[in-house]
Amino acid sequence: MGRKRKSGSGLSGEEKQARRRERLEARREAKVEAEARRRRAQQRERFVRLTIFSFLILGVLWFLFLRDPAPAEINGHEIEGFSAVGVGEHVAGTVSYDSTPPVSGQHAQQTLNCGTYAQEIPNETQVHMLEHGAVGVQYKPDLAPEQIEQIEEIVSSYSSHVFSAPYAAMEDPITLSSWSRLMRLDEVEEDSIRQYIEEFDKEGPEAGQPCDMEAEDSFDPSAGATPSPEVTPIPEESPTDDGDGGGNKKKKGSKG
Repeated sequence: MGRKRKSGSGLSGEEKQARRRERLEARREAKVEAEARRRRAQQRERFVRLTIFSFLILGVLWFLFLRDPAPAEINGHEIEGFSAVGVGEHVAGTVSYDSTPPVSGQHAQQTLNCGTYAQEIPNETQVHMLEHGAVGVQYKPDLAPEQIEQIEEIVSSYSSHVFSAPYAAMEDPITLSSWSRLMRLDEVEEDSIRQYIEEFDKEGPEAGQPCDMEAEDSFDPSAGATPSPEVTPIPEESPTDDGDGGGNKKKKGSKG
């Protein structure tokens, strides 16, 4: 039997050259396409990196220059700032604070609902309330009765996270407090009080905790500063806690 002819052995020299050129051209086109894909991938990577970098720069610029910072004063009244230490630090007994009334630091594990109180709220308890984002409007017991009534009306107009109470140890007639800040007033200025509340309520480090307006007691100036309200333990809510485990949310706080 004769040998099997190789495929294409009958091609002329020109045909062989043409096929060789076709193979070379196909390999060249494949290399060009692969290089194009590589360049497109590099461009996408550069675009992603540039986009992320731009967002980071914008975030830094916003934080440093464009964000709305907490005001240093309201209607000419200085907003004093204090250390914000003490977040989540629960202790028993009394604590020495940097301001009167206190606005941060270690505090009691117990807390109270918001609203209007006829008694002084213990320092350690009100700090816990501020930690939850509450704003306190406190006044000396000898403040004019009509001004006390006006304060209680302002506080009662809010749906949560505001409380009022007498506070005999204050130097100023009225003090507004929030976590790590306070503002002093000589008399009731409704616009200043409301601006402070709207600026700082729900701004505490644990502002996700509730402070319902359950307290509805009016202070009687003729009785003077009365004993502090009874404080009962209130369990902290975790982000996934929706109540008592049985689908019913537990009621928070106690009325004074």
